[in-house]
Amino acid sequence: MSMAAVPAGGSCTVTFSVTASPAGSYFNNTTGFSNDQGGTANHTGATLTVTTAGSDLTISKSGSSTVSASNGSIAYSLSVSNSGGNSTGTITVQDQLPVGVTFSSASGTGWSCSNSSGLVTCTRTTAIAGGASAPVITINGTVTTAACPGPLSNFATVSGGGDINSANNTSNTVSTTLTSGCVADLTISKSGPSTVSASNGSIAYTLTAANSGSTATS
Repeated sequence: MSMAAVPAGGSCTVTFSVTASPAGSYFNNTTGFSNDQGGTANHTGATLTVTTAGSDLTISKSGSSTVSASNGSIAYSLSVSNSGGNSTGTITVQDQLPVGVTFSSASGTGWSCSNSSGLVTCTRTTAIAGGASAPVITINGTVTTAACPGPLSNFATVSGGGDINSANNTSNTVSTTLTSGCVADLTISKSGPSTVSASNGSIAYTLTAANSGSTATS
C-alpha cells in the first residue's frame, strides 16, 4: 500500500476494509514503512475480535435406558448450548413424548414449560451467551402398556433466540427398552349347539381365543 508523503510532525490516516472469517480473535501488526529511519519500536498493532452475527443453538438429550411399562417412571434431560453470538429473543424447546408416555412434569431454571397432549414446550427469554449453555430442562413421565412392545424413541428440537444455523437444532435420539409390563393375556371361549340328534346327528363346537394383554403372542 502506498500513500502520500507525511510531513515532519504530521500524520496520515489510511482506512481499508477486510473480511474476517471465521469467528475468533485476530491480531494485525503494522510491520513497517519504507523510508522510515526511526525503526519499528514505535509501530503498533491492533487486536480484532470477530463474532458471528447471531447465535448458533444446539440441543442434546439424555434419558432412561430401561423402564417398566407397568407405570414405570421415565426422565429426560435436555441441554441447550450456544456456539455463536449471544442469543436474542425467545428460545423455544419442544419434545413430543412417545406413545404410551404420560406427562408428569417439566422444569428448568429460567425456563417456562407447558404440556399439550404430550407435546412439551419450554421457552426462555434470558439470553444464552456465546460459548455457554442454559440450565438443563428435566421432563418426567409415566410409561403405560400403550408403549408396548417398545422400545421408546424420543428426541427434542430448539429454535428461536436469533439462531442462524437450523441444521443442528435437533437433538440425538434416546432409545429406552421396556423391561417388564408387556405381556400377553390369553382367554378362550367355546360355543356349540344345545341339542343334537342321537341318530348320527352332527355337532360342531366353536372356539375363540382372545388376547387382552399388551403384547402379541409369538
